[in-house]
Amino acid sequence: MDQNTKEFLMKKTAPLKTAFYSDQEILKESGRLWNQWHSELTSKSFEKYSLEEMAQRLVDNYHLDEDCAKAVALNFCQHIGKCDPPTKADLYKVEVSKTFNYPVAEVFNRTVEWLENEQRAQLQNHVNRKRLECKWLSDNSNIGVNFREKGKTKTQVVIKHAELESSSDADIMGNFWREHMTQMIESF
Repeated sequence: MDQNTKEFLMKKTAPLKTAFYSDQEILKESGRLWNQWHSELTSKSFEKYSLEEMAQRLVDNYHLDEDCAKAVALNFCQHIGKCDPPTKADLYKVEVSKTFNYPVAEVFNRTVEWLENEQRAQLQNHVNRKRLECKWLSDNSNIGVNFREKGKTKTQVVIKHAELESSSDADIMGNFWREHMTQMIESF
């Protein structure tokens, strides 16, 4: 997915699932099927507008809610070849961060040790004690852990867990990381 499309979809806090409305869901939400929207928007020369402009015109002129307008704009944009479709990796991910009162090297080592002891993730790569890449074993989703120095004795840990299968998986893993991040660093 290109950066403009990502930014467009992230502007509201609603899940990106709007990019994956089925024919039946879009019919229920908007009263039209995808091919009907394509014909309508082509007849109104919507291809000349940006994604944001399309969505706003759909809200203003067709009285769609923002999520539905985004879905229609994005689908039309993809239909005419103006933007790339989102993937599930773009769709379901969580990011959790916390700062700890330890230097980067210590936080990095504690994180690696916790992940290995818990046997929940397989370490795949690391970059200069600043980033870890892991595969979450239960579903093969991806985890990136960044370590940011915040002075000599403080480190911010940012966990990005991506390629989750559903919004409920994203909720579960977001809660998991919020609950376990302190334990991961403080348990040693």
